[in-house]
Amino acid sequence: MSFFEKFFSEPEIEPQRIEDEVFGTLQSDQYGYWHGRLPIDKRTYRLILDGAPEVPNGYQLRHREMIIENWPTIVAYLRHNLFADTDPTNSGKTPAEVFAALHKLVIRIPQDSGFEFDWVIEARNKLDEGDHVFEIHMFGTESKGYSMQG
Repeated sequence: MSFFEKFFSEPEIEPQRIEDEVFGTLQSDQYGYWHGRLPIDKRTYRLILDGAPEVPNGYQLRHREMIIENWPTIVAYLRHNLFADTDPTNSGKTPAEVFAALHKLVIRIPQDSGFEFDWVIEARNKLDEGDHVFEIHMFGTESKGYSMQG
């Protein structure tokens, strides 16, 4: 093991599976994320919770409830406001058309709000030839912007 590997490598966490009474079946990965499913309005979305191997905390529980309760409002807000200032795919589409092309949605909730956002929606866009991952930074029910990864 090299010097850098010894002192700067992140420890790997042994993957495990738990049955959480609120989040259901969660599977952890070696990087400290829980993976599960979040049913909302007759659809099921992938869910990622930061913080494995610790069990989900109150912050994550509160945001789960807020997301489920406000999902129609969140979607309506994003459809009309998310891409209002720019078209990240240069397709010439309206914000609603660019939003409608999002797919493979993943909801990620951190352990706390130590960021400029409370939670994140990750998605890909069918209009994006580069197949980037869009990270939509959410503060409550409104977007604080987005970034493109990859």
